[in-house]
Amino acid sequence: MFGQETTVCIAGKATVAIENGALNKIIRFYGKKQIYHYDVNFCEEIAAPSGFTCLVKDNFDFTPHFTIKPEPNDPKNTIEENGIKILIANPVGKYLSCIEGNIKFSYP
Repeated sequence: MFGQETTVCIAGKATVAIENGALNKIIRFYGKKQIYHYDVNFCEEIAAPSGFTCLVKDNFDFTPHFTIKPEPNDPKNTIEENGIKILIANPVGKYLSCIEGNIKFSYP
């Protein structure tokens, strides 16, 4: 829910090392239209809060916590389902991982 702390579990096996400077790219879609794109530093905002440092290789299990801040134009009292794509890109822009699916957002 927007405005409340959210916990995400990211686990897997890195067959290619995730280096310092890697980006976690989060892209939301409504239908086929991109409505949101946000880049975060993977090592600083995903790995470090879970007690890890980069270089990430082999098995990993991260549980970062964050708060999604509401925006003035957000809908009120509704739940919205959007498509989402989460990519991890190394510092030179090569994609290392791609997760796609649907996600529900609850607006107070």
